Amino acid sequence: MRLLNRSFVTLSISLLLIIGIWSVVFYFVLLDEIYDGLDDSLEEYKEFVIHSAEQDESMLKVSAFDERNFIMQEISRETADRQDYDLYSDTILNRDIDEEPERMRMLTSSFEVDGQYYRLRIISSQVEEDDLSELFVIFLLILYVVVLLSIFVINNVLLRKLWKPFYKYLHQLKNFRFDHDPENPKMNTGTLEFVQLNKACDDLINYARDTFSNQKQFIENAAHELQTPLAVINSKLELLLEGNDLSPEDAAVVVDVFHKVLQLSQMNKSLFLLSKIENKQYFDNQPIIVNEVIKRVIRQFEDFAENKSIVIHLQETDRIVVEFDPALMEILISNLVKNAIVHNMVNGKVIITVNNGSFQTCNTSASSQLSNRVFDRFYKVSGSNGTGLGLAIAGAICKLYGLEILYSYDGLHCFEIKFK
Repeated sequence: MRLLNRSFVTLSISLLLIIGIWSVVFYFVLLDEIYDGLDDSLEEYKEFVIHSAEQDESMLKVSAFDERNFIMQEISRETADRQDYDLYSDTILNRDIDEEPERMRMLTSSFEVDGQYYRLRIISSQVEEDDLSELFVIFLLILYVVVLLSIFVINNVLLRKLWKPFYKYLHQLKNFRFDHDPENPKMNTGTLEFVQLNKACDDLINYARDTFSNQKQFIENAAHELQTPLAVINSKLELLLEGNDLSPEDAAVVVDVFHKVLQLSQMNKSLFLLSKIENKQYFDNQPIIVNEVIKRVIRQFEDFAENKSIVIHLQETDRIVVEFDPALMEILISNLVKNAIVHNMVNGKVIITVNNGSFQTCNTSASSQLSNRVFDRFYKVSGSNGTGLGLAIAGAICKLYGLEILYSYDGLHCFEIKFK
């Protein structure tokens, strides 16, 4: 989830909790204020009724809540003394038979006129809590939706503009390469945090660039310097073999050393190639027809396969076109085809399949199922004379392009690359 969307979701949930808690508190505070207002009105009306009753004795005879909002009842002094305070309460009254009962707020008090004590009950219509709650919830939901819409607009208009330099910088970082881009990505912004991020990335990139350059130079120098003495050793060994001064035993030793030097030279080239792949020095992508590369590689290895009486079967049901570095594609296909031939048996077979966007090589072999470390460097099957780097190089190329390479065994050793 993108940062802007995550922040919007977080704010939405937070606001829901905050507004929910705030609304409950506000509801009860509002209800308390409404009751206080009703009680103050009843208190003022009580003073008015008592004052009017002292002037008009007919009011002392009111005994029913008809058109008036109060009733009088004669009481003894003892009863009046027991209630020497005003009592507020909620009640339900049916003032008209044809109407439904109403919720009322009632004030019960007592007073004295000409030595006679009276109990006074005054009522006032009360706000319906159900209606108030429903109205309150409706307006609360409206408020929440309005706030969310406001946040969404702010989030996707103002904040998106604020974060635009960051996303632009991130895009530059994704496409940045040490060997092709001489300048570091830049972020044009005055936001302090983004400026600090840009500086931290610059420091990291400069350090990585220096490390990469030193490593690249070391590998190139090491590979070049090793090739020279290895070539000299090969020449000396060839001269020894061409001479007639060696005994058969000595000649066998020289031949063995000669083969080891050749293997060391091949290993040096493979390690150099693997390092260049992992450092992304090969990345000249262009449209490649995989089928054509496969056919070209098969032609290159036909003589090698015939020497072991190995038959190569090519089964094509799909045409694969991908954006790839031509040199890396050639190396990838060659390594897998060569692996299928080198580790095969005499009179064996190699089945190459191109189907549903995938390339697969399957071969017979005297060995059983391989370990899951088959793509590790220097992993070799017992008795193999290879460098143990062919499949490691294939795995590195696939990793570079985000491809999946799989190994399976079902009587045949199969390696599959899914291009689509």
